[in-house]
Amino acid sequence: HGYGNPWPLHPFNRANNLNGIDGDADGDGEGKEVHTLRVPAVTRLQEAYVAVAAHVRAMAPSRALFLGGKSMGSRVACLVSAQLPVQGVVALGYPLAPPSAKTPPKADMREGLLRNLRVPVCIVQGERDPFGGPEAFEAVMNAVPKGSCLLSIPGGKHSFEVPKRGPLSESAVFAMVADAIARFCVAQGPGA
Repeated sequence: HGYGNPWPLHPFNRANNLNGIDGDADGDGEGKEVHTLRVPAVTRLQEAYVAVAAHVRAMAPSRALFLGGKSMGSRVACLVSAQLPVQGVVALGYPLAPPSAKTPPKADMREGLLRNLRVPVCIVQGERDPFGGPEAFEAVMNAVPKGSCLLSIPGGKHSFEVPKRGPLSESAVFAMVADAIARFCVAQGPGA
């Protein structure tokens, strides 16, 4: 999203999507309402996520079910995990704090979602993620359920992009993330 107001690039800005979602409910051009997860379109996103996950659960009732998402999608996965019998959540690039925050944010709903999880979570964060690097999650990791893990991508940004001259290649990062997710899922027990 970048620094400052991410609204101009946000997927729920009507100018950036073809599905008619308008996350700027009050029309002030800031789009802050979308971050409350109470915008009707975002509520529909949650409802759709629940419906898809319930359908997958019905197709394979004896298999472990994990929810996951990237950025805001990881927040939605955390919310939805309270509504379905799942084994865990995979949160990629979880947006713990807005990058435009002038002061460190107090524990808000973003952190609260993690602290209130009833299932383990695998958080994957870029070391240079403006929404919160791994160090921002240290206190939260002490509050999440047993079996949770945090993977730090050395030099990585919000989407895990790494410097071209850095110690890791893009393919090495993807392999690292895939391995961490697989290990997390297997560690949650039978059926995973």
